[in-house]
Amino acid sequence: MNTTIVPQNKRSSFLAKHFGSPLFDLVVFNIADKMLNGYTGGYWEYFEGEGGVAFLALSGTSNVTLKNIFSGEETEVDNLLAGMILTSFAMLYQIENGGSNDYCSLHRRLNDAIAQHCSEAGRLDAWMTLMD
Repeated sequence: MNTTIVPQNKRSSFLAKHFGSPLFDLVVFNIADKMLNGYTGGYWEYFEGEGGVAFLALSGTSNVTLKNIFSGEETEVDNLLAGMILTSFAMLYQIENGGSNDYCSLHRRLNDAIAQHCSEAGRLDAWMTLMD
């Protein structure tokens, strides 16, 4: 899947445009705190992809370790995949807490992009470890 980093001059409208709230990033940060080993904050890039896919990912790291918060299983993934997964979990949180119907469509598109990225990288096991 092709993705591009949102330019600096468009960052201020990115969260509201894609997620309906200028504070959506706070949900992602909270999920990262629970799932991303060693997370202590950092600069997050905003990404847009084909078909309206949007997500956040930490800048400047190549591989990170994510943890399934229910089973405790861990898996190492590339930074882009980690961002997609963390954003997906943040969207799921929003859906479960009464978020708009738009989140369901966005969540589906992002999960399709995650499956495609995992397949291309030969890492379907990583997605299954975190979703199981």
